[in-house]
Amino acid sequence: MREFEPNAPPLEDRLDAIRHLAARGFCVNAMVEPYLSDPLAIADRALAVLPPAGIVAIGKMNYQANIEFFPGNPAKNAAAIEYLDELYNRENTMRLFEAVKANPRLFLKKDSVDAVLKHACHR
Repeated sequence: MREFEPNAPPLEDRLDAIRHLAARGFCVNAMVEPYLSDPLAIADRALAVLPPAGIVAIGKMNYQANIEFFPGNPAKNAAAIEYLDELYNRENTMRLFEAVKANPRLFLKKDSVDAVLKHACHR
C-alpha cells in the first residue's frame, strides 16, 4: 500500500481511529477501496476492531489502465500494472466473492461485483 499511497496514513493508524471511535460509542464501518493488497487480510483486521454491527465494504480500483502510477519510471509503472492485474485476476476475484458470501459483515462495492460477474461469465 505504501508504494501506491506514500502519504496516506498507515493501516495501524486507521485501525486506531476505528478503535477510538468505537470506544466512544460511534457506529463505525470501514471501507477498503481501492484495495492495493489482500483485501481479506485488511478486512479481518478491521472486523477485529469494529463494533459488532460494523461492516467492511471492499472495492477494487477502477480504470487502472489509464493511470500512470510512477510518472517518469516506465519499468516501475509496468511492474505496478502487472501487480494490480494479478491482484484483480479471476482467481483472486472469485476468492474474494466467496469470502464475502460467507461473511455477513463483508460487502463488495458495485464495481467489484460487476468484475466478479464478468469473470464468472467467462468460465
